[in-house]
Amino acid sequence: MRIIETKVYEFDELDDKAKERARDWYREGALDYKWWDAIYDDAARIGLRITAFDLGRRNRIEGELTESVKVVCQLIMQEHGKSCDTYQLAEQWSALSTEEQNDNENDFKNALLEEYYVMLNQEFEYLLANEQVDESIRVNGYAFTANGKRIG
Repeated sequence: MRIIETKVYEFDELDDKAKERARDWYREGALDYKWWDAIYDDAARIGLRITAFDLGRRNRIEGELTESVKVVCQLIMQEHGKSCDTYQLAEQWSALSTEEQNDNENDFKNALLEEYYVMLNQEFEYLLANEQVDESIRVNGYAFTANGKRIG
């Protein structure tokens, strides 16, 4: 039988290179849950069903309106603040006649999907930013070797 002793370090005790390795380890599994659910739920509340998105190579989002353009605009204006891009989009489209809204529904849907793509991308970047990753590592009390390899 052999006993191997290893010194372990908290995140803040690591040098910069080791911290980067620790962050890389954390990011590998950091988003193994449906982190987008709140954004999908928000979209559903205003009459947009997001069916797929890809923040990677394809940079795309897909979805469909579950309500008319008029109703979606009303819901956005009730649910979202005036400074939101979605609110401003809804305000512009609300000024159109019902006929114009119906004739250009696909354009509205695509513009709205683009706004939700931006939200998804911002949330993704926020969750993987150094500040968030560092805080998550600290809160969870992960231990590392001197070179930043996770122990345990």
